[in-house]
Amino acid sequence: MKRKMIDPPSGWKYGFPKEIPEHVDDTTKWLLENGYPEYEVKKMGDHFFVRGWYEEDVPKTYKPKIVDMVLRTDNQGNVLPQKEIKQK
Repeated sequence: MKRKMIDPPSGWKYGFPKEIPEHVDDTTKWLLENGYPEYEVKKMGDHFFVRGWYEEDVPKTYKPKIVDMVLRTDNQGNVLPQKEIKQK
């Protein structure tokens, strides 16, 4: 099953992205009811847009593979390709 996701501007500050129900007609009202501040909406004026997408539900039996990654940098601070460390 697919979930409808929404992510308003600076949404990470307020717990977004979040799943938004399909039946919602007034997205702005829903955002305000779900923790998004009104001043963020007003700040954008007539140009208030949000990102949205559908994503697949992850089965409850799904267990992600956890690997440790080492970030290496060169002398100028640029990140070099990552190297996977084998789990014991």
